[in-house]
Amino acid sequence: MEAANEVINHNARQIQKKIWTDKTEGNKIKVIKTMTETEEGKRVADTIIEQKSRHNLHNPRRGIGESTIEQISKLADDNDMSMWEVLTKIEFNNRSRKSIGDFVQLIHAFKAKAVKSQCI
Repeated sequence: MEAANEVINHNARQIQKKIWTDKTEGNKIKVIKTMTETEEGKRVADTIIEQKSRHNLHNPRRGIGESTIEQISKLADDNDMSMWEVLTKIEFNNRSRKSIGDFVQLIHAFKAKAVKSQCI
């Protein structure tokens, strides 16, 4: 929060405010350097998508453990792929295969339903 307040304070057209939280600790700030605004936007979007992917793999419990999620994330990073691409293109061991397959089928079903109802 302190870092966010510092950014707000240096904004020339800021609306006076101070943000706060009851949480004492948070994630460390990552500083990234990109060459273009498009690249910056893609990096931010990719980070949000990865966080949502992790959340969706965990909630509700789907039989996909933290070590498998870490493996998926590492494979995505190492191969310049999204977590979704890893889930749909990489073969996993027998223990994880069914749970991951069920999750992929669930997402495909949601997508088909959204397309059918013209949500997307």
